[in-house]
Amino acid sequence: MSPSAIRLLALALALLLQSFGTSPGNAEITIRDDFGGTLKNYDTKYRAIAERNEKVIIDGDCASACTIILGIVPRANVCVTARARLGFHLWEYPLTEFMGKKIMVPFPEYRQTELNYLYYDTKVRGWIARHGSQTTEPAWMEGADLAGIYPTCVAQAPAAGIP
Repeated sequence: MSPSAIRLLALALALLLQSFGTSPGNAEITIRDDFGGTLKNYDTKYRAIAERNEKVIIDGDCASACTIILGIVPRANVCVTARARLGFHLWEYPLTEFMGKKIMVPFPEYRQTELNYLYYDTKVRGWIARHGSQTTEPAWMEGADLAGIYPTCVAQAPAAGIP
């Protein structure tokens, strides 16, 4: 295939993708009402998003493991809406099961700090230190505090969420 034919094919593919509302490295992903889960799963998911250079809109709650996006996806690729909130808490792990219920025990304070600091920059660490997320109940970063760390974006976000 000649170089001009390859360029023409690439242009046609780019136009086709754009007609579907998607262009390489320019996709937008919206986070809403994500209350976390397994840290490793979020790490893998966010590293893939960062590698594809996708844009992320936080337009609602992003708590627990969801917040590690702060340390993985480049700041320039993340924006927040007026509804965005980040929830930080003392991490916990299941100790045992009793009568069909998991009994959760918080990590010791030093362990929580150790895990958080693997992902968060100094601005986020400072906010956490000032707001004392030393319980299993989340401390919520929102409004002016959040806008001081991430740029704001348009409130109308795409409907697609992170799978």
